[in-house]
Amino acid sequence: MSNNNPTGINGHGVKNYPDDETLKASLFQYAKEKLTTAQRLARLEAEHNLVIKAPTLYKLSQKFNVPSVRRLPPADIATQAVLENVANDPSQGRGVGTIGTLLSNQGMPLPRIEVFNGFRDFIRNAWVSMGSRTNGPHMFFTSLLSQTIDSLLQLGTSTLIVLKTFSFLTKICCTGTFWFFSIARSSHNVSR
Repeated sequence: MSNNNPTGINGHGVKNYPDDETLKASLFQYAKEKLTTAQRLARLEAEHNLVIKAPTLYKLSQKFNVPSVRRLPPADIATQAVLENVANDPSQGRGVGTIGTLLSNQGMPLPRIEVFNGFRDFIRNAWVSMGSRTNGPHMFFTSLLSQTIDSLLQLGTSTLIVLKTFSFLTKICCTGTFWFFSIARSSHNVSR
């Protein structure tokens, strides 16, 4: 046995970790606040006098199973959570960012794209429930409506504006389909 380090102190100092429940509660709170790794390390040092590095923070997060946007719940659970938050909004004014923050505060942090996908599913379900047809000239208007709503949601537009746009475009699509058929009918009559 070597006498290089008889005391067993490795030079990193003694770490005084808080008890597991306190540390777990703090890490969960930091996850809800969507703090970066550097911000979490700074808060641990300020609140608990605990100086650790990023790999140790990662190990603690794994140990306590702290939620993260990189560890996603199953897609159906994430979509259901987004849809419930949209349904619970009486004014339908919450956008992608607001819904994401609310879900994070509930302990389910989701990346922005997952919240967006939930919104898109909500809009598409609403469109299907209205009884849209997927054949003929209506297909063009359906794809136009879908692309427009996807663009609005990617921009982070509030739900109210998206739903008003959806309603307006639905009226245009129905009118456009009627117009298309009337033009086709009149051109057919003229050609005789």
